[in-house]
Amino acid sequence: MPCEELEIVWKNIKAEARALADCEPMLASFYHAT
Repeated sequence: MPCEELEIVWKNIKAEARALADCEPMLASFYHAT
């Protein structure tokens, strides 16, 4: 997988985790760990 594609995937993962943490602050550490 090219580096550019990996960067896009990683940005999407981080954005999804951030959105989940914003909705469920109590689970933020769980989302960060998984």
